[in-house]
Amino acid sequence: MIMLTYKFRIKDSTTCKILNKMSRDCNFVWNYCNEVSRKRWKESRLYTNKVVINKIVKGASKELSINQQTVQAVGYELETRLKQFRKALRFRGRKSLGWVPFNGQTIKYVGDYIIYDKKVFKFWSSREVKSKIKTGSFTQDARGRWYVNLVAEVNKEEKICSSGELGIDLGLTSTVADSNGQKISSREYKKYEKDLGKAQRAKKKKQTKKIHAKIKNKRKDCLEKYSTKIALQNQLIVVGDVPPTKLAKTKMAKSVLDNSWSLLKGKIRHKTKRYGGIYLEVNEAYTSRTCSHCLTYWEEMPKGLKSLAIREYTCPSCGVWQDRDINAARNILRIGRDSLQAEKSKNKKLDGLAGEESPTITV
Repeated sequence: MIMLTYKFRIKDSTTCKILNKMSRDCNFVWNYCNEVSRKRWKESRLYTNKVVINKIVKGASKELSINQQTVQAVGYELETRLKQFRKALRFRGRKSLGWVPFNGQTIKYVGDYIIYDKKVFKFWSSREVKSKIKTGSFTQDARGRWYVNLVAEVNKEEKICSSGELGIDLGLTSTVADSNGQKISSREYKKYEKDLGKAQRAKKKKQTKKIHAKIKNKRKDCLEKYSTKIALQNQLIVVGDVPPTKLAKTKMAKSVLDNSWSLLKGKIRHKTKRYGGIYLEVNEAYTSRTCSHCLTYWEEMPKGLKSLAIREYTCPSCGVWQDRDINAARNILRIGRDSLQAEKSKNKKLDGLAGEESPTITV
């Protein structure tokens, strides 16, 4: 079983005011729980867990426009973030995007609308949710549009992926270079950078938000289509473990963030699992300096940030012309195969040892 999120856009014209009021109440609960947790930590160094949160928010729904389950869900989310970040969290204010969590038991899903707390929220339904809804939330984007996210538990797809294998090298000029020789780019920000600059200088906030939304949607669409395609075509997908958070602190930050490596890896990981494939992340050190044809490692081959301008070269050993990124992707696939094979042989040895009879000791 896997968890799948269905996202639908709500028809804001009928429910925008209601959702705005509910999100303000969620912010109030978040800020109150956050303040209490800070005081408890300062005064007695005690951690605020779910038991304490339940006592804090007990009966709060009587004075708010959200039900008690949503009040508790806000508190539980605060506790989760405290565990994750291990530091004081920010308070939610007017500039925070709207957010209203709920449990699957508190809503009723009926085709193109849901009922929450006796209120009907209509949305544009693009597909049917056939599984049982576990949790969900109402969320707002930067343009003020509201969406409903329904998290349902679905059965894992039977082995429907093809028997192919693919290695992926994540890059800057092209987002992806794979071992099949294909390259794709999701760098949408660069295409709209001039238009965005004009709108920002003219202080046209609506147009600026519109361009940002267009960039985001185009990038997401590109990565969604590519990840679905390769997940269905390959039973093994190996990706290099390039660290986006570290590179985002360098001069290449704009290119790194525009390529959205983390988003792509998350989509591939989820879809390979859903379609019955295997997803691996391997150490990509020296993959661009090792010839994928003869497996010869050369110090003279392009390396590091200084030689990023060199995209193609000829191997000094075998004379094969190589594209730097595709060569790295093929080496990444080879490393993934080797690590998978080593793991399988290790498991076989362990199974064999477990099946052996223990020696008889005579005293």
